[in-house]
Amino acid sequence: MTLKERYRSQFIYVTPGSGKTTLAKDYKVLYDSDDLMIEVIKEIHPEFPLINNQTVQEYIHEFVKKYKYKTKINKLALKRAKYLNQDGFTVLTGTLKLAKDADYVFVMKPENPRIISRFKNIIESNKFYELQINYFNENNIPFHILNMNLEDELFVKKSSST
Repeated sequence: MTLKERYRSQFIYVTPGSGKTTLAKDYKVLYDSDDLMIEVIKEIHPEFPLINNQTVQEYIHEFVKKYKYKTKINKLALKRAKYLNQDGFTVLTGTLKLAKDADYVFVMKPENPRIISRFKNIIESNKFYELQINYFNENNIPFHILNMNLEDELFVKKSSST
């Protein structure tokens, strides 16, 4: 699959659980902003280790709980993301606070099985969906609701030749 031209070198917000981490691991042209946040945290606080089997979300959550700030980490990760964009990479983020800086904002429908899996049930999935929509509306952030999986939006599928 090939990344659609309009999404190249862009900073894109997507609902957490949409598959951004997997896509970033599978396609060299994509980065996950969570990885950039980990880099920033490790540089600023090398004494704060990433523990084996700890998810990125758990690591960042534990960091924020201990050090009581995340805005600085977000800003530094965003700065790295923009440098990557200048180098031709697309950066995906699930950090709601960074959506205001995104070139595209995609909201996955709460009934998408990936989103239900991420939020554990449809009730929590719906709550986060509403949280996103309210945040975007309150901050005048344009967004698109996806009726498909993220990779179907971002990539051109190769047509089969007959």
